[in-house]
Amino acid sequence: MATAAAAAGPAAEHHGLLASRPCTGVSSCTKSTTAQDVYYVDLTDTGGPCYVWAFKTTGSGATKVPSGYVHMDTTQCSCPTSADPTWD
Repeated sequence: MATAAAAAGPAAEHHGLLASRPCTGVSSCTKSTTAQDVYYVDLTDTGGPCYVWAFKTTGSGATKVPSGYVHMDTTQCSCPTSADPTWD
């Protein structure tokens, strides 16, 4: 579902035409594991934001990344927290 949400997200626009997403993929927000837990679309190189969708809850306490949340930032890709909106 995170992949579908990212595919439905905005893409970079050049001269009124949608361009391919410059940087998309699956990654991990938890530094202590290599488990993949987020899908991202990074448009910051083209002047757009970065969206990060969490699809698996990882970490705990201050480093917890809860599934079902999406974070948007205009300057960098950051992991979602429970303060971000839900996408599920």
